[in-house]
Amino acid sequence: MTFKGEGLILYNGPIRELMQDEVDDFIMLELHRGFPVLRVNHGTGEVKLAVDGRDRAGNLRMRGLHDGKWHKIDIFREKSPTGAIVSIL
Repeated sequence: MTFKGEGLILYNGPIRELMQDEVDDFIMLELHRGFPVLRVNHGTGEVKLAVDGRDRAGNLRMRGLHDGKWHKIDIFREKSPTGAIVSIL
């Protein structure tokens, strides 16, 4: 629950600078302009899943999550690809 449109919600990964031979492995959920952005890297390159509230035709279907209300975001991974579901409570 927040009124801020930018911020880190969840991070699981290294908290120090990696050595050259170390694998970058993390999952991160953040808000950008009030919308969720999921970033994942399991050592093979970063994948970014971003929501902007619009459908494929460009119509606004969802408002930002920085409205002071509780929201639920389910993150799932079944081998590949990673996905997320945003529910407004």
